Amino acid sequence: MNKLFKLACCTILIIFCSLNSYAQDKEKTLVLFTNATVFDGVNEKLMTNTDVLVEDNLIKQIGKNIKAPENAEVIDIAGKTLIPGLTDCHVHIMWNDNIEYLIYSSQDGYLGAMAAKNAENMLMRGFTTVRDLGGPAFGLKKAIDDGAIPGPRILPSGSFISQTAGHGDFDTRMKYQSNHFTGQTDLAYTRVGPLLQMVNLKLSKLRAKF
Repeated sequence: MNKLFKLACCTILIIFCSLNSYAQDKEKTLVLFTNATVFDGVNEKLMTNTDVLVEDNLIKQIGKNIKAPENAEVIDIAGKTLIPGLTDCHVHIMWNDNIEYLIYSSQDGYLGAMAAKNAENMLMRGFTTVRDLGGPAFGLKKAIDDGAIPGPRILPSGSFISQTAGHGDFDTRMKYQSNHFTGQTDLAYTRVGPLLQMVNLKLSKLRAKF
């Protein structure tokens, strides 16, 4: 029993040391922007000839004549202006074509590919965070968070919340992608279908009498 306990402790110690060694060996991503004009989002006056050190996509230091750390990529952006990342609080990042086409006709692959392109374009326009207010953006968010594709940080709301006949009430009788945008099928449609069938049946019986 004691030998088994010692063996388990040794195994745990070896695993811990290996993980610790891996964490130390993993190099940080360092980028130093030099000679920039900087707008910090607070002061109206721009900072000129300023250096900005970025570590793992986070700003670590802003100042003049920052010494470049070892293994840092140095980018001279003289004549250009750096600003804080912009935030758009109302986007539909999955809408990249006519919404009727996207919902009733488009293929999953097309929807996803165009959304990925839209996300990249959004980032290139300076938006580093967006709040998505309706659409199946969770998969796109994961791909961006995992580093698979470029794009802004997405705060997804999920499916639309809409009143009947509102701008987010899509005809689920013709649904293809509509359930991705609107969530579960509106019960109104499941009620209307049988009701119309019953009305048509009664009309047919009435016509047969005359």
